[in-house]
Amino acid sequence: MKLIEKLIDRFSILVFRLRNGFDYRDCWNLDHSLAKWLVPRLRFLSKNTASAPIGYPNLTIDIGGNWEAKTDFEAWSRDLGIAADQLEAWVERQEFYDGDFEKDKMMFDDSKKAMMWVAEWYHSLWD
Repeated sequence: MKLIEKLIDRFSILVFRLRNGFDYRDCWNLDHSLAKWLVPRLRFLSKNTASAPIGYPNLTIDIGGNWEAKTDFEAWSRDLGIAADQLEAWVERQEFYDGDFEKDKMMFDDSKKAMMWVAEWYHSLWD
């Protein structure tokens, strides 16, 4: 009986996803879902971008890059990777929380900086 209930539940989730384009469970923790969705895309762009936005990095939020880039392109590629790393660390922290509030706050702050950076350069996230 449990197997049938599980199959019905999975089928209803599939139907919802086909009708709406997303799984309703994504909305329970939308911040986590958005970050998890962004990570591989930001990482791909960091390795496969061919340009940088005009004026970058002089007009940006500092997200914690600790090495000096020689060109705007290097800074852009580096910061895409840093944003991906910070969001990925926060996603993993949410999935395997260990009760360390100080570490959680630090990672939350880093992920917030990364999301603010993504929002700032939203219209430049293409290549």
